[in-house]
Amino acid sequence: GKNGVTYVQKVNQYSDFSKEEFNNYFKKFLSVPHDLKAKYLVPLKEHLANNNITPANDLVGDFPDSRDYRGKYTLLPPKDQGMCGSCWAFATIANFEYLFAKIKGTMPTSFSEQQVVDCSTDNYGCDGGHPFYSFLYFINNGVCLGDEYPYKGHDDFFCLNYRCSFLGSMHFIGDVKPNELIMALNYVGPVTIGVGASDEFVLYSGGVFDGECASEINHAVLLVGYGQVKKSLAFDDSHSNVDSSLIKKYKENIKGDDDETIYYWIIRKF
Repeated sequence: GKNGVTYVQKVNQYSDFSKEEFNNYFKKFLSVPHDLKAKYLVPLKEHLANNNITPANDLVGDFPDSRDYRGKYTLLPPKDQGMCGSCWAFATIANFEYLFAKIKGTMPTSFSEQQVVDCSTDNYGCDGGHPFYSFLYFINNGVCLGDEYPYKGHDDFFCLNYRCSFLGSMHFIGDVKPNELIMALNYVGPVTIGVGASDEFVLYSGGVFDGECASEINHAVLLVGYGQVKKSLAFDDSHSNVDSSLIKKYKENIKGDDDETIYYWIIRKF
């Protein structure tokens, strides 16, 4: 990129947001009480041990240089949350869809974001929420198919899940620490995470994003991989595509090499 810039932006649906509209759409995550987390969260290493997997000791060195779930048969294309602040529902349903397909050994099935928006009373519908409460709803109530409970892009809190003939189920919520993300991506699959979406971030259209992030976690996304690229190639099409953002995670300067290697996360945008 020119002048050391490694990403580009473009006009999109967020471009005309006032500061107030931006803050209303990208709302700070709801808080989750510690006792609730303790009851339902299963640490990653405990989950792996339960499945007779002994994780590599080195959190980075023993894993492949890159991992990318985009385009895999187990991951549906990203859906559009519209002008409803329901990222928490989309980032968890997308995760559920992947795991359901992986466990069943089938092509991915679309499940219902609208059900969670309407029925998860711990969350605030289009006014924000927290992925934990979304997963908690899955555990306690099951998840409807997308075709049986289609997305409307608004909340009326009139829960219609009694119409659903099939419910997908889950039994616990995985707890992944920031330094375990690469381990989780290699052993389990995509991970639902929170990011601090800033004005710069939401206008991203390509390259490797290294701009400012918001100070508070205000947007849920699906982490679908990681990779590395020489800075001079950061705009190469093979390192980006229309449905994802690449976020710089750390950089390594090889002495005497001006063209540093950029390590990045790949996240699914909604």
